[in-house]
Formats: sequence, C-alpha cells, structure tokens
Amino acid sequence: MNVDWFNLHRETVTHPGMWDDTYLQELLNADHGPVPDKGNVVVIPGRYHAADIDAINQHIKQYDNVLIVVTADEANEFPADQLRHEAFNVWIQTLNPARFDQGFTAFPLGYPPSTKQWVAEAGIPAPDSWWFFSGQITHKRREEMWTAINDIPNGAGHATDGFTQGMDRRVYMERMARAKIIPCPSGPETQDTFRLWEALAAGAVPLADASTPQRVDDGFWAKLFTDPPFPIIRDWHRAPMVINEIVEGWPHIANKTQAWYTRYRRSWAAKLTDTMRDLTGVNESEQVTVLVPTSPIPEHPETSIIENTIQSIRDRFPAEDIRIMVDGVRPEQHRYTEAYQEYTRRLLWLAHNEWYNVQVTVHDTHKHQAWMCREELATVATPLLLYVEHDTPLYNDWPVTRLVRPLLDKTAYLVRLNHEHMLQPDHAHLLVGGDTTPLNGLPYRRTIQWSQRPHLARVDEYTRWLNDWFKPGERSMIEDRMHSVVQRFPWERFRIFLYTPEGNMQRSIHTDGRGEDPKWGNVDG
Repeated sequence: MNVDWFNLHRETVTHPGMWDDTYLQELLNADHGPVPDKGNVVVIPGRYHAADIDAINQHIKQYDNVLIVVTADEANEFPADQLRHEAFNVWIQTLNPARFDQGFTAFPLGYPPSTKQWVAEAGIPAPDSWWFFSGQITHKRREEMWTAINDIPNGAGHATDGFTQGMDRRVYMERMARAKIIPCPSGPETQDTFRLWEALAAGAVPLADASTPQRVDDGFWAKLFTDPPFPIIRDWHRAPMVINEIVEGWPHIANKTQAWYTRYRRSWAAKLTDTMRDLTGVNESEQVTVLVPTSPIPEHPETSIIENTIQSIRDRFPAEDIRIMVDGVRPEQHRYTEAYQEYTRRLLWLAHNEWYNVQVTVHDTHKHQAWMCREELATVATPLLLYVEHDTPLYNDWPVTRLVRPLLDKTAYLVRLNHEHMLQPDHAHLLVGGDTTPLNGLPYRRTIQWSQRPHLARVDEYTRWLNDWFKPGERSMIEDRMHSVVQRFPWERFRIFLYTPEGNMQRSIHTDGRGEDPKWGNVDG
C-alpha cells in the first residue's frame, strides 16, 4: 500500500509523527490485523492545511484511486467537503456530525506514541485504585467532572497547568493501568480525547463524555462506534453512582470492555480492507477464521494452557483472525468464578499486548460450544474456519495451503486432523471405502466420524449444521450431537475427510485442561 503523508509545512508541522498519527500508523502497518497491499492513502493534518485545498486536489490527481484521512483537526477547520477526485473515500478524525454530512467515515483519535510499549512493559498489574484522572480543568465539562469525582473514595485526581504539563507519561500510563476507571471529559472542541484510548490500552474502563462545552450530546460517538460497553456520561454529577456500579461489577465490565476493544481494533483493519477493495477492485480477502472456545478449568487464572494453544496456531497460521470465545460460568462451576474472571482479564491483556490479530468475545452467561459458535459465525466473513479447543494445541506439520483447497472447491465440507498417531482399529467401521483419496496432492480417508478436536470446515456448511441440529439457546458441546448425526446419513451429506499422512498422523495434542473435573452435561435452552 502506498501511504502519502502529505505535508506542505514541514518547517512547523511534524507529520508523520504527531500524536494524532499513532493509531493510524499502527493500522497502516497492519498492527491491528492484515491490510491490503494495493491502494493509495493520503494522510492530511487538516488544521494545518485548511487553506490548501486547491493544492491538495491537484496533488491527489496523480492517483487513480485514493483514501484520504484527515487528522489533527479537532475543530473541523479543514474543508473536506471541497475534496475532489473521481475515485476516493474520506476518513476524518474528530468528525463533527453537524460539520459534515457527506458520507464521510469518522476515525478514532487514538493514543499517543509509546502508549502500547509502556502498557506492555508495566505487565498486568492488579488495580489498586477505583479511578484516576490527571489533566487540565479548562472548561465547563471538565469543571463538572472535577467537582463530581473529587469526593469519590479510592481514587486520585491531579489538575495540571497545561497540555502535557502533568506527570511523566510513562508514570501516567502506569497509574492508568493500576486504576479501574478513567474519567474522560471532552476536549474544548471534541468529545474524543487521547485519554479515552489510553484508558482502553491500559485495560481500564473509560467514562466517555457525551458533550463538549459547545455541543450537547450531538451523536458524536454514534458516528464512531455502536453499543460500547463502557458508559457515555451525559451528566457528570452522576459519575459517583456510575463509578460505584462499575466497581461493584468489577472485573466483568472491564473484561467486556476489553473484549469489545479487541473487536473494535480489528474492525478498522477490516474497514481498510473493504475500502481498498471498493476503490481498487482488488479482492484480497482472507480464507480462514480460527475459533477457540474457552471455559473455567482448575488451572485458572493461569493462562499457560491457552497460551500454548494460541502459539501453536500462530506457528501454522501466521496472520489469520483468531476469535476466542469466553464462555460464561455454569452453576456447577460457580466456585471458579473469581479465578476465571482474573484469567479472562489476563487473556485480554495478552490479546492486546502479546498476540497478533486476536479478538475476544466475553459471554455473560454459560452458552457452551454450539451456542457460542453459532453467534460467532454470524460475524465471520471468511469462507473457512479452523476450530481449536483451548487445550488442544496443534502439532506437527500442517500444509495449510493444500489442506484448505478441497474445502474451497467444495470437494470437502470438513477436514479432520488426527489427534492419534495412527488410524484406530476401533473406528475402522466409520471409514468410508477402503482406499486413500488423494486431494491436492495429500492423502485423505472419507469418514462418518465427527470429532471436535482441531478441524477445518466450510463456514456456510458449519452454520447450516448448527442451525439444523441445535435448537436456539441450546447449551451443548458440538461433538455430543454431531457424532451421531453424521452417522445417520450418507457420507455425501457432510463430506468429512480425515487427513492421513504417512508416518505419524498426529496433528494435535490434548493438554487436558479439565483435569479431574467431570464433563458436565448439556442443557437445553
């Protein structure tokens, strides 16, 4: 992708390199998920180029198609509505809903440089304060916030003399990471602030501001995202009550917020991909989405089991979208709740700071595999899925490109990878036909045996099976139903192949997360 950091005023404007550029730079560098190789992006620091629209329109003529991103323009002074090109799209930071109604895309302000580095270096501290705020108190919204929070216990507020004139930023981020809640009053011109994105990066729950000193609840956030799990404050006098509610629900609301943030970050890589596809006509769509269910086990809050599994996936699928589905706690496992919530908090930290392209969904109630998978597949855009339980890391070689070909051409609907080193005599009656079937240069056997151990499958067929064989709201392991279903029909109905390479066939192992705990039964909805 060609990125043009447009700047006519280099003697006074540091671009790229401004605080406003950080999140966008990460996105264009594919830090938040794979992005296309093709296309042109022109990034304009808007406030500093408000009088240069003619020069900009002339400059962008050199590109057949272009995505224009306007940054550093809180007051929306740049005349984006005067941009002209035959094939272009426009994203705008701090987009004022009343300023533009041109179908422009609102883009987040993001956090300043080094934010992620300092959060990662701080590790996963246990929060030791309810709330933390350090910043200027320069207008009505901030004065209302300051008055409301000062009497709330177990917090720390610091009024600073000016922008960047507070504590050292590394210390500031460490304080954020040790707080549960971060009030984020608006700036003078926009509701969006660096502080909100710093809070999300630090693992805290932000309190976003619905208004600015000039604009009252104008729908700004609705342009940027829908249904955030964190509060948007309309009246700062209610902040003490809101903070108390979050503290009482801790850490579940923080985990929900961080899970939302994993998906939100990834959504921008998807938006960039879609935008470039629309502009260039080049489809660089991904092929496989990895689904990893996780649930309470005795080892929690330790994360080593799922860490090993995620690493084994990344070793074989370097960039694919991984979706971790965090099940709710079933009543029989209530004793695990506290440890499981802490495990979830640590897992989310890993998703943001150690792992690449990992999204997390935190479910409020116990749903089990079938229900969680049905919901997750509703948002999957790839044609194929890889299903990997949290304690079944992949093993040995996976010739991925050749394994997926029979699924893409619909010769197979599901490809099983053996978790035993050889074919089991006890399962011989479930093999169909007596000969190996070569597909795309690999040896397979047709089978009517279902196993929930790691397998590749077509998303459309998998979705249909879940809809056909599981009632809505049914809490069930998938294998418990499907192992008998596939044996009742001719092989052609499900087209299951077992990959049978020469020598050791084992392609996954079992680290037995459940341990001595019983296998709990399924529950109808």
